[in-house]
Parts: sequence; structure tokens; C-alpha cells
Amino acid sequence: MPSHAPRRSARRDTVLLPLLNRFLILLIVCGTLALALMTFYPEWKKLSHMRQTLQKEHEELDALKNQGSHREQELYLLQHDKDYLELIARDRLDLMKPNETIFRLGPSRNAARK
Repeated sequence: MPSHAPRRSARRDTVLLPLLNRFLILLIVCGTLALALMTFYPEWKKLSHMRQTLQKEHEELDALKNQGSHREQELYLLQHDKDYLELIARDRLDLMKPNETIFRLGPSRNAARK
């Protein structure tokens, strides 16, 4: 009977060793993935933040270009269009022509500045 005992442990080893090998392989794969994640996640997060910042700066640049375009158009009108110049002067400086009455529904610009 003692000869049967070593055979049982040999069977256990043949079943247990492949399971341990699979478990060790799984641990190695999980460790490698964790290492890769710890290495690349901060860089990925930084890249994501940089993309958001770039998007905001592009939007700001577009707004500034639009504002510059409007100011160039207003400058051109001020230099070349006497009717527009008169309109701006009358509105901003509260000027009026002789025998003219101006009705303002909101506060005047001078009152708003004070």
C-alpha cells in the first residue's frame, strides 16, 4: 500500500503545477498592465489637459480675430463714411443738431460712466 501514496501526490502535482503556472502568468500580465498604466496615465492626463487648453485658446483666438475684424470695419467707416462718423459723434458725445430734440429711453452714456 505504501506504493500508492506517492502516486497520489504525483497526481496532485500534475494538477496543481499547471494551475500555479497559469496563476503566475496572470500575475505577471496584471503586473505588466499595472506598470504600463502607472507609466502612461500621467502623460495621458497631461495630454488631455493640454488639448482642452489648446481648444480654449483657439476659441479665444477666434473671438479676438472677430473683434479685430469689427474694429477694422469701424475704423474704415470712421475714416471714410461721414454719416457714420456723425452718428457716432451724436450718440457718444450726446450732440444734437439745432432745433432737434433727443429722447433717450435708457440712461445716457455720461450718467452710466459716473
